Amino acid sequence: MIQRLNQVTFNYQNPILQQRAASLIITNWAALTGFILAYILRPLPQIFAGQQGLGAIVNPFNIFGLVVYAVIYILIQRGRLYTAIYLFLAYILFLFVPILLTSFDNPITYLLALLPVVAAGLMLNRRGLFIMLAIMSVVLIARYLVQNNMLTTVRYVPGEMAFDELQVALLIFVLAALYLFAFSGSMERFARTSLDDLRQIRTVLHFGDQLGAAPTETTLYTHLLEVAQTDLRYELAQLYLPDEDGRFSRQLRLSFAGVPRRVTITDSDQDIIRAAIRDRQPVLVSWRDNSFRTEHLIPPSRQSFTYALVDRDAVIAVLDVQTESAKLLTPNEVEALVLLARQTVRELGYARALREAQSASRDQEAVVARLTRQLSEIQGRARQVSVQGWGRYFQGRGSEAFGFDLTSENGRLLPIDSSDLPPEIRETIMRGDVYVDQSGGEHRVSVPIRFRDLVLGAMSFTLPADRPIADRQIELLRTVADRLSVALENNRLLEQTQAQAARERQASEISTLLLSATNVETVLNLAAQSFNEALGAVNTRVYLQPGALIKSGAES
Repeated sequence: MIQRLNQVTFNYQNPILQQRAASLIITNWAALTGFILAYILRPLPQIFAGQQGLGAIVNPFNIFGLVVYAVIYILIQRGRLYTAIYLFLAYILFLFVPILLTSFDNPITYLLALLPVVAAGLMLNRRGLFIMLAIMSVVLIARYLVQNNMLTTVRYVPGEMAFDELQVALLIFVLAALYLFAFSGSMERFARTSLDDLRQIRTVLHFGDQLGAAPTETTLYTHLLEVAQTDLRYELAQLYLPDEDGRFSRQLRLSFAGVPRRVTITDSDQDIIRAAIRDRQPVLVSWRDNSFRTEHLIPPSRQSFTYALVDRDAVIAVLDVQTESAKLLTPNEVEALVLLARQTVRELGYARALREAQSASRDQEAVVARLTRQLSEIQGRARQVSVQGWGRYFQGRGSEAFGFDLTSENGRLLPIDSSDLPPEIRETIMRGDVYVDQSGGEHRVSVPIRFRDLVLGAMSFTLPADRPIADRQIELLRTVADRLSVALENNRLLEQTQAQAARERQASEISTLLLSATNVETVLNLAAQSFNEALGAVNTRVYLQPGALIKSGAES
């Protein structure tokens, strides 16, 4: 009960304010205790002895003081910290300023002016401290003016005032020590909290460092629980997963060895899971809550964090983290857990996209391989067609090869037929690449003529020895040879097409001529003459066997 009253139930966004609120609650309780001892419990012996009445306890001053301390506590718990601080400082002034302005028989009362200044310096910023210094300066000046006008003689006996001065000194010492004790170490606690928050954020940012390229869903979930329990130091981390019916009745923990199991979900669990799925916001449950949701906490846990993992607008899991710490989760700790859950969803999306990309890449590679095979087959057939075409072309010419040499006559270069294969040409055709021979004081450069990996022939150049062959010239020769091969192939196809057209035209003419004849003898004569002209034959004979035709017709 006492521990709950000392806790700050309101989560301040600023960690400094959170620490200051906790310190002010301790100070407020200590001040209330001192107030009760001084103004309520102190007169009790005299009341019991009949020397004073109940008015010594039940009076407006005491009631007002109790109300002020209660209001300060309520303001802190509702997030009105600065209002509570100003009210606390105002009440200190209300208690001490009258003493400073009326008590002159004890010179040590001057030191009471330090207490509001010390309290303002610990609770407010520099501007607030400056205002408090100004107020206390005015009070001290007022005390000086009041005391300066007092001309009566005061008898001061140190022995008689020793106890009173000791009381005042102890009061100042105890209150100053209390203020310093309550607010000392706030910056250290703030720095420690900030470092813890930074460590958690850094842990979340490096969530995916230890994962593979495309981790599975189970691997990611297990890693999420390990980070929550090991790195973020929470006592329990679990995931609620949907079953076949879409209900979150399966639970995954590290103790399950990475295998989710079906568990019984309590009404409190279901209420929290539904709230997390509906609101898409963290659901925080504390042992301080007065609702049945606290049944969700698994002893000895004192608070929990529940958050839905949403992927493409669908809830795929619900993360539940519980801790035994009585200190409420700070906004930064809540934000770190939210970022951890979102990192998990993001890694799931990356892994899924990577697997889809790998699958698509494999499909594309298969398509490319199939197309490559088809292209290779087409190229092979095209090459075979080209080889057969050129073979028939040379057979039609009645030679195995033909070419031209350039000879100089009367200063003119004239091409002459050449059917032999010089050694350099033969070597280039066998090599299938540029061949340079520098023997005999000359440069002989031979370049193959290639069409679709088929070597059609070669070109040979003889250059003087004083003209070296550069790489750019060889590249130019290759380009010329490639274009020459295309031109040769096109012309060969053109010649074949023209020859085929001529044959078709001649056959059409012969057919027309034969169809114009009126009797069999004329048809046979025309056929013999046409075949002689078309084929260049010396003699043509055409025979008919009517008996064979009749016999064949009868058999059919």
